[in-house]
Amino acid sequence: VASIFYPISTVKNINYLIFLVGLVSTMFAIRFSIYFSMNNQLRKNIEKLLSELTQKHEEVIAANNEKSRFLASVSHDLRQPMHAISLYTAALEKLIEGDFDKPIAVTKLKDQVQRLVGSTNYMNEMFATLINVSRLDAGVTPIEIKPVELMPILTRIEQEYSAVAEKLSLSFGIQLKISKRIFVFADSNALERIVRNLISNAIKNTSKGGIRVVVSEISGKIEIRIVDTGRGVDRRLREKIFGEFYQVHEADVSEHVNSLFGHGLGLGLSIAQRFAKRMDSQIFCRSWLGKGSIFYFQLPIAENLKNTILNVQNKPLDADLPDGLFVVIVDDDID
Repeated sequence: VASIFYPISTVKNINYLIFLVGLVSTMFAIRFSIYFSMNNQLRKNIEKLLSELTQKHEEVIAANNEKSRFLASVSHDLRQPMHAISLYTAALEKLIEGDFDKPIAVTKLKDQVQRLVGSTNYMNEMFATLINVSRLDAGVTPIEIKPVELMPILTRIEQEYSAVAEKLSLSFGIQLKISKRIFVFADSNALERIVRNLISNAIKNTSKGGIRVVVSEISGKIEIRIVDTGRGVDRRLREKIFGEFYQVHEADVSEHVNSLFGHGLGLGLSIAQRFAKRMDSQIFCRSWLGKGSIFYFQLPIAENLKNTILNVQNKPLDADLPDGLFVVIVDDDID
């Protein structure tokens, strides 16, 4: 139709122009699409960075609040024995300046000295615990993972805590669902410290019923459970109880329990969790308010080395010592 009104050359030029316009439009559309995609990706990246920044900011605030709570707790716990020491020292000074020969003065003196020793031991306990925490965080506490026989550790713990539980009118026992000669990959001292801390925590939070240590094998690992019939832990607090200086039922712990275990600092579970993580394990908690709690962790079985270790232990030593030499075996086991 265009050729009727325009020459053929003009029609070709118009078609060429339309093609150029279409090509330029397509190029602009592609470039716009690329810029739009880049802009959209940039916006997503900015949103992600802002989200991460907000999260980091919240973590910093939480860490700062935790540090403030930590310092407040330490200050409070240190101020109390320091104040007591000052009072006892002043009382001792008055007794010494007074009539020291009277029997009543001697009795008061002994009482004040005992109280002074108690406050000093409490401070020493706190400083030792804080040092342990700092050493664990710094990674300077040596952890040696090797095959460890489980039964000797459990036997020592059972003998000690059975007597403690009896004093508190609680039941205590160890339930084994495994062979008695079982070895696990662990650090012996760290493993015993974890179990002791978990049992102590269970006893402190149990006023009736008892505590049971259950040892069983699950999927090639040894699981150790500390089961109590205590107060339980609210679901919202089950992660917080592994933090420093966090005690759920601090006010409910009796003085009798404190006299047996020392005043709780809220660091027992935190230290236990640190030791567990150093051994590539983790402590978990299941709890029911008013019914009790279960704290448990797992360790790999040293099955492949058990027979070798047993053979070495049962192999007699056949050696002649030169004259004048002898062997001394030193052990810190009471029995």
